[in-house]
Amino acid sequence: MPLVPSAGAKDEAIANFEKARYLDPRNFSVISNLAETLIAMRRYAEAQHAIDNALLVNPNAHFFSIQRASIDLKKNGDTAPLRAALDAIPRDFDPVGAVTTVRIRLNLMERDFAKAARMLADTAHDRFWDSSLGGTAGMIDGYVFPNSWYKGLVARAQGDIDTAQHAFEEAGRVVEIDLAQWPDDAKTIMMLAFIHAALGRKEDALREGRRAVGLLPISKDTYDGPILATNLAAIYAQVGERDLALEQLATLVEVPNGPTPGTLRAEPEWDSLRGDRRFEKIVASLTPN
Repeated sequence: MPLVPSAGAKDEAIANFEKARYLDPRNFSVISNLAETLIAMRRYAEAQHAIDNALLVNPNAHFFSIQRASIDLKKNGDTAPLRAALDAIPRDFDPVGAVTTVRIRLNLMERDFAKAARMLADTAHDRFWDSSLGGTAGMIDGYVFPNSWYKGLVARAQGDIDTAQHAFEEAGRVVEIDLAQWPDDAKTIMMLAFIHAALGRKEDALREGRRAVGLLPISKDTYDGPILATNLAAIYAQVGERDLALEQLATLVEVPNGPTPGTLRAEPEWDSLRGDRRFEKIVASLTPN
């Protein structure tokens, strides 16, 4: 997880990453942290430059290719570069299902539900690692999602409510097992909140979503905190709390690693807010001049 500093410390942190990269230009961990920090700060041109340098060292560093292409998604909602980057990656490159995670999320954004369903049917993974490269809403960096969660999302998108219900219930059982081991893990609790929302358990979803944000607030974690706060907004939107969703999003407009104009345009989690002038104003406020 990269360090995304407060506004007063951001230049110093980036300078430190730049110095480390100068001293060890082949250290991909340093480059990845630098690029992720720049992306979180919405300094996209600098991030692209850092990633391009990494790809010069190793053109087959596939996660860097995905990361670079995801910048267009974050900036303006353009999914074509990310689709092209994924198509160029060997099909057998999928550590812990991380690439499949991005592929499925992209299919959902592009509303290609049949392709997403085929991908799930073909995969051997029971869990999918989230590398934080497939958007913002519904993303939990470093979390390993149950296969059944994505089956539920795809079935629901296709209008197969019964299959979606069963899949979400199965995902809930998997997450409850995780929570028995890590009862105060904010990311697992946020996953449970998403499942409650998908099953129509509004009050449970709100309680667990708020609990997750309380356990890992932005003031405590400036990388994962904004992700969880954005996910809480997505939960508000999903359970019909439009005003709360918009209020939550408005607090994240200037926060590094929060929602971006591109993800707000592309992600299906925000569909219920589209057409609301308050939502469009938030998107416009994030869009660079």
